[in-house]
Amino acid sequence: MKILNRFLKIEKENRSFYQTFLWWESRRLMYMLIVLISGLLSWSVLEIISFIQQNLNADNGYYKLIIFFASCIFCHVIYTLGWIIELLIKPKTTFRPTMFKLLLYFTLFWVFLPSLFSLIELL
Repeated sequence: MKILNRFLKIEKENRSFYQTFLWWESRRLMYMLIVLISGLLSWSVLEIISFIQQNLNADNGYYKLIIFFASCIFCHVIYTLGWIIELLIKPKTTFRPTMFKLLLYFTLFWVFLPSLFSLIELL
């Protein structure tokens, strides 16, 4: 968590549109990499559970692909809300790191939810 905190540090107090946008967009890649790695982990758990249950259905490939692309769009929309909300409410300087973490945790909750349900169903 210390690495994440260092990366989320605010260098300037400037609250211009450009600075706000730049702060958020310069961290989008890290956000998406964390979500992607978590998504691959969640997908792996789902595949292992599917193998254990012997539900190897050839027709569910398109379904998984659609869910994957919808999840990517969902993650980008959720992340974009961070700088939009900041521009609308002009909060304190602690807002950016806190909101980044909240959006990340919210997204990761949804990424791991299918795996969690599958694990519960397996038990």
